[in-house]
Amino acid sequence: MTKEFQYANRLLLLVAITSVSLTLSTLFHFEIVKYLSAMAQIYALSLSFVIIQKYGNNIRWYRARLLLLFLLFYPLVRIVVDSIPNVTNGNFKPLTDGLIIYGSYYELAFVGLAMAVLIPKIDGFVVLKRFIWIGLPSGIIVALVAWKGPLLAEQRIFTGQTAITNFFIPLALLAFQRTKDRTVIAGWISILLILLLSITIYSRSYTLVGFYFMIFGIINFFISGQRKTGIIVILSIFIFGFFYAATIYSQQAAIGGESISDKFQFKSLGKSLERFSENGDFVQLFFWEGNSRAGIIVDAFRDFDETDWVFGKGAFGTYKSFDTRSTIELGWAEELFRWGLIYVGIFILIIVYCRRRLRKGGFFTWNTLARPLSYLLLIRLLDGFIFGLPLNSVYNMLFFTGIMTICTYKREKTTDLIRGEIHHTLEHL
Repeated sequence: MTKEFQYANRLLLLVAITSVSLTLSTLFHFEIVKYLSAMAQIYALSLSFVIIQKYGNNIRWYRARLLLLFLLFYPLVRIVVDSIPNVTNGNFKPLTDGLIIYGSYYELAFVGLAMAVLIPKIDGFVVLKRFIWIGLPSGIIVALVAWKGPLLAEQRIFTGQTAITNFFIPLALLAFQRTKDRTVIAGWISILLILLLSITIYSRSYTLVGFYFMIFGIINFFISGQRKTGIIVILSIFIFGFFYAATIYSQQAAIGGESISDKFQFKSLGKSLERFSENGDFVQLFFWEGNSRAGIIVDAFRDFDETDWVFGKGAFGTYKSFDTRSTIELGWAEELFRWGLIYVGIFILIIVYCRRRLRKGGFFTWNTLARPLSYLLLIRLLDGFIFGLPLNSVYNMLFFTGIMTICTYKREKTTDLIRGEIHHTLEHL
């Protein structure tokens, strides 16, 4: 195994350890585990620095500096500045928690750049294939804990989401391979596990993510010339869906004492769609019984003034909704609450631009993960409007890798061509 593969494998594992440790420390108040998360986080950042320093010749620094300044340094500076009043009073906990919990998501931009600069030197799919042996068993164990463990409802939900974002979503990218490799099966198993676990923990957002992966996986079969396999998968999904739909309103399909229909509030959603079609009021789509965050969003932005809309309330901003809260649990809304409209608007434009560059910038010729990462950028963009929390996870690390990939290029390719031309010329002298 080359040094580059070792680096990439370590980054994946370190981010997974950081994310799982953060979840344990937050849900179960294990302070020791939080220190483990901090150490893994520092190690991942240090390793990323070593990688970027070693392979910096493959980075378009004018792009990388702009993206890091916006995606990484701006949020971290805001966290530090917002912590100053507490620090001056001798209370360092907001600063450390802000950097470890909130800041760890934005620090993934730096880790993503390190992973992006490694990919031109390795086959990104091989890294994910090696991750199967750790990721799939670990994800299944965490999923079983979320399903059958003696947990409270909130603990069950976030434990299940940890399995999805750190193990199943990264492995689901294997379904986007363009060759007939057996590890494609692991990718489709991961997609199936995303869907099953999402329904089990009552997560509409990750159910949608599972469907996004399924749709792009099918599209990939046709793009890669595996038309027959694609048709078989479509027929299998329709057959399974037909028999599954028959149980959707039945208590035999009950999860936690409720049918899937009751869990997802399909009737209420239908009424909201009906009101929308009658009145043309887009807001009606948010106010249905299944959307538990509609009222929270109204409460969060009720007291916003012009300055808040532009710059947000910062990482430690709070609002009143039943109780004093600091999170909205809806990705882009939470980013808007913290950093303001300018940050969110530019961030979304960056995602759209990077996805376009990945698709049309020639990256497909030497970057095996370019197409899967372009799919992932779109999935993460859509996910942010439903849930998509800005948390440290392998899912978000690969999301930032997709963004930072536009900052890389394969310098060796040009060098090899020049050397080949020189060798060819010398042979004919």
